[in-house]
Amino acid sequence: MDNRDRYLKRVFGISEEEYLTLAQEQGNTCAICHKSSGTRRLSVDHEHGTKKVRGLLCGRCNVGLGMFMDNSMILANAIDYLFTHRRRYKRVYKNRVLYRKETA
Repeated sequence: MDNRDRYLKRVFGISEEEYLTLAQEQGNTCAICHKSSGTRRLSVDHEHGTKKVRGLLCGRCNVGLGMFMDNSMILANAIDYLFTHRRRYKRVYKNRVLYRKETA
């Protein structure tokens, strides 16, 4: 058992093999933003109370959830805030439509 395997087992209760299986099931992409992990390893996201693994996240999404204290109500408020203050026209970023103009 190498250091990484010991760390995963001690902190999250999973083996390196289970981590790799989960990464493969997610297509080696973040469970939230679906971006490829590239050369970096995805972070193990877990329920802090139970330590149950929820999935694998990129560093930004993992830190983002942490900043919202894993509180879905605060996160929902943040989403509402963003929608309230967005521009009212179609916004495209890297050929992806982020939102469309609202029709009255």
